[in-house]
Amino acid sequence: MNERILVLSKKDRLSLGQLRSIPNLRAATDGELIWLRGIPAYGTIDLIIKQIPAQRSYTLDEDNYLFPLNALTPTGKLKKLDWQNITSFLPIELPVAALPAQTDLQHPISLVKAKQTVEGTALLSDLEILKKYAEQAPAIRLQQMRFAVSEYDKVLMIGTPLLPIPGKEYWRRGNILLPSGYDFEFPLFADLIQSKLAPEKELFLLFDEKGDWEKIPFIDFKQGTRSAIRLTNGKERNNI
Repeated sequence: MNERILVLSKKDRLSLGQLRSIPNLRAATDGELIWLRGIPAYGTIDLIIKQIPAQRSYTLDEDNYLFPLNALTPTGKLKKLDWQNITSFLPIELPVAALPAQTDLQHPISLVKAKQTVEGTALLSDLEILKKYAEQAPAIRLQQMRFAVSEYDKVLMIGTPLLPIPGKEYWRRGNILLPSGYDFEFPLFADLIQSKLAPEKELFLLFDEKGDWEKIPFIDFKQGTRSAIRLTNGKERNNI
């Protein structure tokens, strides 16, 4: 057998957002179903993949026949579908969002190593790490930042100085947040990129090193206070 195939309902589409960091996964729609492939047929399967609410699971042979798990007889053949990698299949919206969105820009957005390093103004970390820090941190440190949380318990903090906790640092160019140490291949296009991707202006654009981006509306941010952090539960949210 070549690979494992999972089938889930379209209504569970957002559950695929947590798979974006796993390479080689591809997805396609077929009516009200989503098919997921690129999972090894044998060996250890990533725990995140196991948590996907799959309705069916198959192994696929070299002739594209589908075998229910542990079965010796196929139930059919895999259809020809329009397969896309996860980051293209599932557009994201943050406070911790979902996938790269499509735009009418004529050229793909590319990030390169920056010529100069700029001080970071945002930090992406885990909600549990922030909660532990907030319990003993001076209130003044918390009040200097705002935060937004995703349903997968990721938290984006805006404000300087950055909190002294582990996380991924970003610097700010207008309302665009770029990974520290990276900049646009053509920095002069930053205003054009922002006007095309976020004409409404009331949001941040969070980029990763590959040029994929997520929208984070300003309204999703809370003032950093001990009580606000303590009461926040990312899994109650529907985005990021």
